[in-house]
Amino acid sequence: MYFNIISTEILVTLIVAVITVGATIAIFVIKQIREKNTFNIAIIVEVHHLLNVVNQHKKWLMADKEHLVHHPLLPFSMDMFDTQAAQMGLMDRKIIDDVVRFYGFLKFINAYQASRDEHIKKGLTDDFCLRYLQLLNKLLREFGPMFMKHIKSNNYHKQHQLRKISLHVHDNDALETMVKQGTPH
Repeated sequence: MYFNIISTEILVTLIVAVITVGATIAIFVIKQIREKNTFNIAIIVEVHHLLNVVNQHKKWLMADKEHLVHHPLLPFSMDMFDTQAAQMGLMDRKIIDDVVRFYGFLKFINAYQASRDEHIKKGLTDDFCLRYLQLLNKLLREFGPMFMKHIKSNNYHKQHQLRKISLHVHDNDALETMVKQGTPH
């Protein structure tokens, strides 16, 4: 009888320990999944926002070449990416390369913006304007459709009210004509 009581107590203790360990592991896994999903959504929402901002910025610049020459060019803000770059291991493997390339390209555009005054001093205003518009155009052309497809395929557009962006993309000849003529296009 004494043996049965001890073995029952040990069995109950073991069952409780197994349940506790199992619950701890389950909570850890669920937390990791939620953290990964939250990170992916935050990056996708920021990319969507940046595509929209670049698109509107380009439309505004295309309305009048003088916008490119006389108005400040503010660098595109990428706070989520900049502050969470160490968490890139949480990014969805299907799009991590595209996300990194997108932000790298946008950082290059920001750096190019900073060269405007130097271009103007050297008499290269039209060259700066054309290259800048081409960079914006390339970003929208290469990354816009790709991310919009990803947003739609993962239902982010429904869950997070991300609207479809009508991308304002031109061929390089149209951009060159606009810069040379300085007229709205």
